[in-house]
Amino acid sequence: MRIFLILILPSLVFINCNNVTKEYSLSITKDSLNIPQGFFNPKFRVKNENGRNLLQGFNSVTNEMILFDIDSAKFFFKLKLNERFDNEGMGRLTQFDIYKQDTIFVVTEDHILILNDSGRIIYDKDLTVPVRDNKGEEIVFWDHFGYYPLFFDPKKQDLYLKTICNCEFTKQKYFERKVEAKLHLRTGNIDLLDYSFPQRHRVVSYGQSVFPFREVNGANNIISFESHDSLWVYDRDSDELKKYFARSRFQESDFIPFDSSFNGDLERLKEHLTINPLYEKILFDKFRNIYYRFYLKELPLKNEQGIYSNLLDRDLVIMVLDKDFNILDEKNVGHSILWYYSFVTEKGLYIRNKNASEHVKSGDYEHFTVFSWN
Repeated sequence: MRIFLILILPSLVFINCNNVTKEYSLSITKDSLNIPQGFFNPKFRVKNENGRNLLQGFNSVTNEMILFDIDSAKFFFKLKLNERFDNEGMGRLTQFDIYKQDTIFVVTEDHILILNDSGRIIYDKDLTVPVRDNKGEEIVFWDHFGYYPLFFDPKKQDLYLKTICNCEFTKQKYFERKVEAKLHLRTGNIDLLDYSFPQRHRVVSYGQSVFPFREVNGANNIISFESHDSLWVYDRDSDELKKYFARSRFQESDFIPFDSSFNGDLERLKEHLTINPLYEKILFDKFRNIYYRFYLKELPLKNEQGIYSNLLDRDLVIMVLDKDFNILDEKNVGHSILWYYSFVTEKGLYIRNKNASEHVKSGDYEHFTVFSWN
């Protein structure tokens, strides 16, 4: 593993705590990690446990799950699954979490399962009979590309899951329903958390910019909506929801409604994704007690030469927030990195590079830019 320092930027940050001013410096480095092919896909996750940075991965081709130590480039745990999680097996796998080697949570279209370290099913919540909310609407346990990572509370024996109504996301009732639930393992009861989309999502359409992200820190579930600059924090202990202002200083235009009569028009949908401000993933850095929120800066529909803008050319802004969700710093890092493939280690915030041509491509190496605020 090689890491190269490329830039250090001083950044003054003011924290209102007894008039103390803290100075942060941002270092930007490059790192290449040896990651087994087939496991670094939208279902990946990096967990920091007992001093190890473990990549959790699932390979649908080999039907294997792993925990891989990215620092030592060695397998920590590898399991060949007994069941096929596809349309011909237990239903398509939507989420999983290796909570412990003998406690592996798996969510499919038809089941919520717990597997042991040999892959045997030791818990099965059958979802083939539709689960309904208190209004009689069917609930589907579906997460859009890992935006809501599974979270298990061992003290209360509650597993937290992403939910949507069994409807299209273009329909109004999609925005009226709750978006997260907890399954109590001892009783099998499913309870919906008391929050949903912001009110204005129920009035106008925002096209495909309608998928929330959730991070967990202690008793707080922190929610970021794509087409809203504020953050919401749901306290699981008190069942209270609080709203925090968290608008990027780089946001120059307000959110743009989408004409729902063009729902089937892919070109119009892509244009809207280009011009609409977008708030994406939020991550907690337990090593520095700060949060990172990703903002994709809006582009004009056409550039100065009259050429249509490409949504993949949107600049990424990394927002840094303190534990009380005050904005500490923001950095526009351009459009050469992939915000989705990101995670935190003690070294900082890792984000995958779009183009690895600047590195020597060999074996299973993935190439990252690492941002560290200290």
